[in-house]
This record gives sequence, structure tokens and C-alpha cells, in this order.
Amino acid sequence: MVKTWKITALLFLCMISFWGSNNFVLAQENTYLDSNETYTRENEDIATIYKQAIDAKILTKERYTYSSWIALEKSFLWPNYTQVKKEGLIDQTTTYKAWLQNNNYGAIADFDNGNFKMLLQGSATAANKSKFVNTIQKGDFVVVSDVREPWAPFIGHAAIATTDNWILDMPGYKDGTYTKEDNNRQLKKGDWFNKYQNAWTTVYRVKTSKQVRNNIADWADWRYWSSNHGLTKNRHVKYDMKTVLKGSYDKAYCSKLVWQALYYGSGDLPLVIARPTTFTVAPYFLPGEMNTAYTPTRYGPF
Repeated sequence: MVKTWKITALLFLCMISFWGSNNFVLAQENTYLDSNETYTRENEDIATIYKQAIDAKILTKERYTYSSWIALEKSFLWPNYTQVKKEGLIDQTTTYKAWLQNNNYGAIADFDNGNFKMLLQGSATAANKSKFVNTIQKGDFVVVSDVREPWAPFIGHAAIATTDNWILDMPGYKDGTYTKEDNNRQLKKGDWFNKYQNAWTTVYRVKTSKQVRNNIADWADWRYWSSNHGLTKNRHVKYDMKTVLKGSYDKAYCSKLVWQALYYGSGDLPLVIARPTTFTVAPYFLPGEMNTAYTPTRYGPF
């Protein structure tokens, strides 16, 4: 009788332990999410994709809550994925899950949760423009979020300040304003900001001397605008995603131009992570392209 009682008690304890561990796992999973909403994209559960991004430490629950991220997913990420497929800008075999990974799940380095919520609500344009023009300096680079130029397979846009007043970039060509064959442009910073006033722009300043930042800006201006640093453009660069990252200065896209300026303009300084010649750098990844000692300081978003 005593033996039977002990066996029954042991089984009961095992059941409690099993039930408790399952509930612990369930509770642990629930801590990922601040909303019960879920749905599928291409037969992939969206909550599972979010959890995978958290586990990979690309997103953090503190900076990108689940409810905020699925709002971005529905309003921006999914529509842009379907559009780039429609435009034939990515291989038709590319899955949504793979495209999200290639675009960092819509995350830009160092976005905090407060600013991310603001991004979803829209910007106070006049105030942000004033802050932007008073912040950006020669040698700073910028990343624009919540935007995708219609000719690019990735989201975001990038540019670099060649002086305290001028910004250089590759804006693309499909809206008809600029041609594909001669795409590099330079605008005064206020005019440039107006082009992206409905999105959010973050300024990044690499942690190095002012002289090095000036050298980075001067290299960009010399290579991608004017060989004599004049106001008149004498460099004419084709917009092309099918180009190598190193060299090939006659073809570029927005984030390649910025990466090259950081890489070549900094000289022997190990500012930028070494990359192979054939490599694509998307705008959202630029802040993470610096070696740790030179991690850029962020200003904004504006």
C-alpha cells in the first residue's frame, strides 16, 4: 500500500512538473508579443518571423515591440516586397522571409522604440527640417527610413554631406527627374531634406577626427561630383545596382557611393569593415559597416 502511494505521488509530481514546464515555455513565448494578432505571409506565420528576428538579435523587444513592428510590416514592408517582385527587381524565387532578412527586418541601427513609434505617426516637417539643417556637418552620412525608391530592391536611401551645406547622392531615375546614365546629384541640404520630408532621416557621424571626416567628404565630392571640387559637375555616374562595391566609379547606387567614401576617404584608417569586391550594401546596413572603434554617433531621426 505504501509502495503504491509513493508511485502515485511520484506520477503526480511528474505531471505537475510537465504541466509547469509547458506553461513556462508558453509564458516565455508570450513575452515576445504585446499583441495576440497574428497572420501568415506566403504560409509563414508573422509572429514566428518576428520571434526569429528577436532571437537573431536583429530586433529587440524594447526597441521594436511586436505591435509596432507588425504595423510597419503591414503598411510598409509587405507592400514594398510585393512591389519589387512586380517590378522584377529581385529574383522571383526570393521569398518574403528571405527579403526581410536581406532588409534587416525593416530595422535601422540604433532606432529606439520611442522614435520608432514616432515614425509610424508621421513627422512634424518644419521643426524636423530646422533641426536637420542645424545638425548635419561635412562628412556625415544619412539614412532615410520609411521610404523605398521605386528602382531599388531594398528599402531606405543613403547620402553624404560633402560640405556643411551640400548633400550628394544617387537618387535613381524612374520618376523622370534624373536619368539613369547621369544620376549623381548634389543639393543644398534644405532642398535635399524637402525631397524626403515625408519620411525620416537619421544623421550618422563616424567617431573619428574632423580631419578624417573632411577627407571622406572631399573624396566623395572629388570622385562623384567634380574632379576639381568645383560647383560645376564633371563626373557623370550611371545608376546601376549590378556593379561591384570596390572600384567601378562610373556605376553606383546610393549606399555604394556612401560606403566607398567612408572606405577610400578614410585612407589607411581601419574605419570600415573589410568587404569583398563583389558585395551589396543596403542603406539600412550602413551604420553597421564601421569597425567597433569608429561606430557612428546618431542624430535624429528628423
